[in-house]
Amino acid sequence: MKVTRVYNGADSESHFEEIDIPLKDAGDIGRLSERIPATGIIFRETDGDYQGKRSSSPWTEGAILGKEGRMADHPWVKEFPEAMTVCDREGIIIELNDKAAEAYQDRGGRKLIGTSLLDCHPEPARRKLRQLMEARQANVYSIEKGGQKKLIYQAPWYRDGQYGGFVELALEVPALTPHFIRDRGPESS
Repeated sequence: MKVTRVYNGADSESHFEEIDIPLKDAGDIGRLSERIPATGIIFRETDGDYQGKRSSSPWTEGAILGKEGRMADHPWVKEFPEAMTVCDREGIIIELNDKAAEAYQDRGGRKLIGTSLLDCHPEPARRKLRQLMEARQANVYSIEKGGQKKLIYQAPWYRDGQYGGFVELALEVPALTPHFIRDRGPESS
């Protein structure tokens, strides 16, 4: 099955790519692709006379996106008290947890899914993030905005050993955060 993949590249331009999705015979329900790991999409092709049940997918969200494949559907991530943003290898935002959607509500919240993470950063931060993504290198720094300090942790993520994109955590840091040196033995805490 040939499909056209449309994505926003690191150059902030739209790109089109035709890809071939291999299908295997799945009996009465037609031909199915393997699960596409980065997005959880399953493609299905049936003959014109197929009369199978509607909603035959084992996932509550249907055959387009399996529920267990989404970050935000894992309760501990969805309700994690700090912002988590995930993009794919081209820099397209594919997930926001509740805290990130709330933090970026003025920019559209969950509507940011499908847009470029690079567009959310001004220069020179955009250039730095592009370089980190190309090098697949982690980056840690702190910021202060509106009197609130945050630790920003950006790092590549992988699935089955394959580079999947980048994840960004924005962790609020209390003003009086204790600091412990743990390499001197039990008396140091």
